[in-house]
Amino acid sequence: MRKPEVDFYVEIATQSNDFFNKLINNLFTTNKILVFNSAWIIGYVGIIKPNWFLSRLGDIYHNLKPNTDDSVYRNISRVLMRIEISDKYQGIVTKNSIDWLSDNKMPIAVRAFCIHIISKIIDKQPYLCNEIRDIIESIIPNSSPGLLNAVHKLLKKINKMNY
Repeated sequence: MRKPEVDFYVEIATQSNDFFNKLINNLFTTNKILVFNSAWIIGYVGIIKPNWFLSRLGDIYHNLKPNTDDSVYRNISRVLMRIEISDKYQGIVTKNSIDWLSDNKMPIAVRAFCIHIISKIIDKQPYLCNEIRDIIESIIPNSSPGLLNAVHKLLKKINKMNY
């Protein structure tokens, strides 16, 4: 699928909750191309329709399996990085962001997006800073230069928050 086709489907999905839900369900099929394309579209629709995305977040997290395509993780975390996460979802988002960040097998982009998600969450829940600092410091030895840059920015933010 090319970007103009993605834009076409994004337009349809933002006008139809049923179509959006079909895209979410596609994330957990065995057809890799369908999974990849659906994740790509959801990566845009989730930003435009955050309430729709958040309403399915529990289902998304529940259905993730070890063999789930990386594009699903990447687009979920990209959406979460860019939208306001309501209090109702902060617990599950925090847990999964920490899990994905700590997983050395997770793609670098997903781990970097998780750092940004966590950075937003500690603004509302600063008491998590000490735990987050320990996790962040534990991933430093295995971090790529790009991930290391994001890690240092988050550590600097935590230090400014006096935690």
